[in-house]
Amino acid sequence: MRQELRAPQNLITYERMMTDATVAAAIGTASAFLTKALAKAKFVTQSKNPEAIEFCDFLNWNLKNLKDNTWYDSCINILGYLQAGFSWLEKVYEPNYSSKHSKYKWKLKKLAPRSQHSIAEWKFSDDGRTVIGLRQYPPQNLNNGYINSPNKTYAWNDQGIPRNKFILFSWDSKNSSPIGTSPLNACWRAWKEKTLIECFIVTGK
Repeated sequence: MRQELRAPQNLITYERMMTDATVAAAIGTASAFLTKALAKAKFVTQSKNPEAIEFCDFLNWNLKNLKDNTWYDSCINILGYLQAGFSWLEKVYEPNYSSKHSKYKWKLKKLAPRSQHSIAEWKFSDDGRTVIGLRQYPPQNLNNGYINSPNKTYAWNDQGIPRNKFILFSWDSKNSSPIGTSPLNACWRAWKEKTLIECFIVTGK
């Protein structure tokens, strides 16, 4: 595989590809249809158990009462996997003060979007098959530039973020890979050739 498509350098490649009108239009069209479908999603249950029905109602209420961002915003962030091959959002909770659903002490405050660039390390189970968490680059170092980040030494937060604290979406994931495979991989060669041709046309060579 070409170095430009190897993680984490591939994230930079995808961002460059998204400046191409054709690539951006294709991803944008797919995102528009998927966002529309996801935004209408809701929890349902086939159970006739009153508690199951009540909990399902609570979950749907919770999605409509997020703070700082909406469920629609979350859908847009989820679909970041169409570009990067994966996306992840951190689950942030808060006390539940709803009078209607007072039996549930906590509710989801928001699904906070997190950058793919911020991931420094995936943490796996002992058998290497299951993701159990991740660690991020410190914010101040991430702001200095993603390309330079892996070459430096940092004081890590050893705890990281456990798997149950974030949701992960991967495109075409194989062998339990959390980073998936971006659909942009398939058009990278065509995009590369196009940019080279454009260069030659501009320079007249």
